[in-house]
Amino acid sequence: MSIDISKHWSVLFYCQDFGAHGQGKRNLQTFFLFTSRENSRILKAVASTALTMTVSSDEIKAWLPMYKPLDKVRLRILCFPSAGSAENIYTGPAVRGTRREPNKLVSWAKDARAEILAIQYPGREQRRKEPFIKTCQAMAAAILPVVQEKLKEEDVPYVLIAHSCGNWIAYEMLCLIKTMAMPMPSMFFVSCMASPDIAASAKPWKPNREMNVSQLQAECRLWDVNEIVFRPDVWPNFEPLLRADFTLFDQYKHNIEAFHKFDFPIHGYCASKDRKISKKMVEGWRNFTRSDFDMELIQGNHLFVYNADARDSWFESITDLLVAEGF
Repeated sequence: MSIDISKHWSVLFYCQDFGAHGQGKRNLQTFFLFTSRENSRILKAVASTALTMTVSSDEIKAWLPMYKPLDKVRLRILCFPSAGSAENIYTGPAVRGTRREPNKLVSWAKDARAEILAIQYPGREQRRKEPFIKTCQAMAAAILPVVQEKLKEEDVPYVLIAHSCGNWIAYEMLCLIKTMAMPMPSMFFVSCMASPDIAASAKPWKPNREMNVSQLQAECRLWDVNEIVFRPDVWPNFEPLLRADFTLFDQYKHNIEAFHKFDFPIHGYCASKDRKISKKMVEGWRNFTRSDFDMELIQGNHLFVYNADARDSWFESITDLLVAEGF
């Protein structure tokens, strides 16, 4: 039986003119915005539609600005940033004062012949003029067509790394991948986020739509957002981004009908000074795999990815685990 997606999802279309790179051709990109209770058949219909979308080289560059294809690639690493962040939390140098030092993940990947596919969400950095995507499902449906050809190469394994809200986007993409019977990852590294099935009453945050500016800033501080963001000359640029990205997890509803226990190991990380996400919340990911699950503590706060020493420790842990698995 065919499914009319429009009865369950609203579809937002927008065009981008890529000028000389696209020979003036306007490409159509489709984002699926959740509007009602989904089920597994609808999820498959949405995934099928998403995978028929044409993705231009300019769109790939927008989503994966630091991607560098390799010859004889042995591994691909998909990276999902946290709310309010950009892909450079994975690809940027380690900054210590005025010193900029090599990124341990990037350096390891170069030696291991691994490609890093760090996702850049719309609405920030070079994509700051693009509209935000405000649901994890929509973000996942937009990302999958960009990376699908890489993931379908069965002779090249891949892993996922995600931090904070990026974990739920990665999970939603994994559900689409599973539904479409595409190759699954070898590992999933989850960091500082509750499992998707956390009860609404247990979520340690309030919806940002109910907050005024001072309340939102107080909430951001509990997530360890840098004080620079709250400066009068900086805040106007960050408030729309933070409100949009916070909506990703504010409005998230886990679809139990699409729930999958995966067959790959999940490695969890929690931060020693995280005031929002507890070790118990991260341990909830144990129920999402039939394979191994383990946990590791990173010294730092929720946004330890902005601390060079803490991020180095995280990257070293991940790459050590990859080496142990033969990568």
